[in-house]
Amino acid sequence: MEAERVKDRPGARPAGRQPSRDAGGDGQGRRGVLDNIAADLQTTAGTQGIAVTFARNGQDIVAKFAEANEDKVTDFVKKTYAVLEFRSRRAGELVYGLQSARANELKEEAVRQAKDRTERRINKFGVAEPNVYKQGRDQLVIQLPASRIPRRPSRSSGPRQARVQARGQPVGPGEGP
Repeated sequence: MEAERVKDRPGARPAGRQPSRDAGGDGQGRRGVLDNIAADLQTTAGTQGIAVTFARNGQDIVAKFAEANEDKVTDFVKKTYAVLEFRSRRAGELVYGLQSARANELKEEAVRQAKDRTERRINKFGVAEPNVYKQGRDQLVIQLPASRIPRRPSRSSGPRQARVQARGQPVGPGEGP
């Protein structure tokens, strides 16, 4: 069941296939995709009986294993995620990263999806003509029309409390001035 949940995450997919256009669709960008790939590799390696640990380290995925398993791990990663490229090797450790072209594609897609999601959320409130556009490689600009509702004075002094002071004797039912 856990393997099914991992495969449903954005950026995670069955062995041997390239990520779809919606990889990174949760708006997390490259970091989220790498986390998902590492989790998917870990789960899939476990189901195939390969003794290896995958983890994200910055912009890389690190595979740690017994040195005797190096060939198995190398073949496994190549077959499972073609978008990963080999970066470096140490005893019992291989480092992989996303191919730069794929990384840029994923970032562009994440920004596009964030823009679409922001527009949907603003439109849900019925705002007249919101303007949401991309600025630079990874920024969104959101312009909303001016509100016609007069602003209330702000309470910069904090919340106010009412004070009630009683003078004289308490008045009970039937008694009064």
